[in-house]
Amino acid sequence: LMWIDLEYKQLSDADVSELVDRLLAHPDIVTAVGLGGNQLTDETGARLARYVAASTTIELLDLSSNRIGPATFWAMAQALRINTSLQ
Repeated sequence: LMWIDLEYKQLSDADVSELVDRLLAHPDIVTAVGLGGNQLTDETGARLARYVAASTTIELLDLSSNRIGPATFWAMAQALRINTSLQ
């Protein structure tokens, strides 16, 4: 699987919880995740940061136009210290 495109679907944290669980369980399968334009918050943002830190294949992660804030930005900054595949 290369690309997961769930952009602009009005998804909530609960709607993507199982997807994030699967990404965390299998971090090296997907190369791109599009979740822009949804209703995601720092709850999902922090979990996705853990995924970014664990993945060696993710190259693109779109979280634009969500309800994320400084907690997600901080968690992603920490994850990017570990991840070398995200471009």
